[in-house]
Amino acid sequence: MAGNTVTVSEKGAIVIPKEIRERYGICPGDKVHVLDWGGQITLVKIPPGDPIEWGYGLLKGWTAQELLEEKHRERDEEERDLPPPRSPEPKPVP
Repeated sequence: MAGNTVTVSEKGAIVIPKEIRERYGICPGDKVHVLDWGGQITLVKIPPGDPIEWGYGLLKGWTAQELLEEKHRERDEEERDLPPPRSPEPKPVP
């Protein structure tokens, strides 16, 4: 992942680098959502138009049970990648 450094203006504005805007199709007037995500700031482009219409049918063909199973699989995969928990330090005996 290539990174770009930008400077925050006095009013809190930044300029999204041209290559990033082109890659993600961000044009003047488009809206982005700013998320505080796990200690990171993330920009997410908001699709134009009605968000309900945009999302309609997005999960077509999936049952609630299938979605839950998929989320459980993803969680299990992520947890496998975590280091084992550290044991607490033993307390000194008085």
